[in-house]
Amino acid sequence: MIRRKPNRGRLPARVSLLMSAHLALGACWGNADHGLLNAEVHPDKENAPPADALLITEDSVPAGLAPEALTAWREARDRLLGPYAAVRLGSEEAGPQSFGRIGDAAVDARGNVLAFDAEAMELRAFEPGGSHLYSFGGTGDGPLEMRDNHYGVFEVLDDDRVLVANRSRTKLFSGTEEEPTPEKVFAVPFLVSDLCVMNGERVFFSAWSSEDNTLVQPASIATGEMGTGFGEGYRHEADIVKMHMTQNMRTACLEETGQVVVAWSHLPTVVAYSADDGTVGWVARVEGHLPSRVVYGLLPNPETGDRFQAVSDRGGRSDELAGMFLMPSGHIGLQYLRYGMGEGDSGLRTYLVDAATGLGAFLGYDLPVVASWRPDGYVAVFDDPHPRLEVRTYGEGGGGQ
Repeated sequence: MIRRKPNRGRLPARVSLLMSAHLALGACWGNADHGLLNAEVHPDKENAPPADALLITEDSVPAGLAPEALTAWREARDRLLGPYAAVRLGSEEAGPQSFGRIGDAAVDARGNVLAFDAEAMELRAFEPGGSHLYSFGGTGDGPLEMRDNHYGVFEVLDDDRVLVANRSRTKLFSGTEEEPTPEKVFAVPFLVSDLCVMNGERVFFSAWSSEDNTLVQPASIATGEMGTGFGEGYRHEADIVKMHMTQNMRTACLEETGQVVVAWSHLPTVVAYSADDGTVGWVARVEGHLPSRVVYGLLPNPETGDRFQAVSDRGGRSDELAGMFLMPSGHIGLQYLRYGMGEGDSGLRTYLVDAATGLGAFLGYDLPVVASWRPDGYVAVFDDPHPRLEVRTYGEGGGGQ
């Protein structure tokens, strides 16, 4: 496989937001322990993947897959690398295609392209050819407004209803062709970084709960009622550490096996849980993952002498979770943004995982951020030279990567 030089321009919206905060904090603190008293560095050994975790290897093919599963993995890899850009959206000129920051993008059953601008807090829809159909949203608390969808995530249901994640007020919209109607509100009292839907009946929010330190919060789509959370969060006595270490998690719903897969951002850990009772199916570790270095301690107030808890990113080379997507074949794609603070190895790294076993391998730096998959291709998101997206599909036309 030919690997091109890492492309520094491909910064996904969710990670570019975190990266900006990372850099700002590093410049603000300045030294190794950031001036914190009783400083601790996380992640620590207690929260490392178990010794028997399955391996998502740096090699070009997974180790340990049965011959039939390996053949299917290779076919999925080839399909992932094969589509060409059929539709391109995004412009520097004022108008519906001028995005501030694309948080998520998808194609509905009619072929319409939906994109969420996480700066304008606005969902925009375009017909298959790229003409603008409608937009709704805005920063506010009105029925159609979405104040706190900073990750910009949404999910299109099979009947073309749309679930748009908001902090504590995730909304289900129907009738979006002309007059979108907020059909239901899900009271998720946490910051939602991702969501996935299983069998059109249940939604699973990637949202850390301070009450029981769980990672996934389920809800019924029919009633909007929240279920019991599952998945153990980061182990520490301080909520500020647990919250920081679990931010930017991603989820994928595996309907065939009835599992919800969770990928961590600050840890090389990927876990498959039963959607019914939260039991662990498999745990995998991403080989070569460079964890963040998060510093926790007490910050003194020089004027009053008081001390309060604080966390900050130490800086340096690390990987941040940029995306997680599920292919129709059942394989899982994981994408991590590696940035080296000037050390020359920044870029977007993609891994492909066999969802049945948790085994996977590294594909390289060639792919853009994959926002969502569909039967005949996927939607890719870019930030360079301006926020834009491509609907990539198979067939004649060339132009691929």
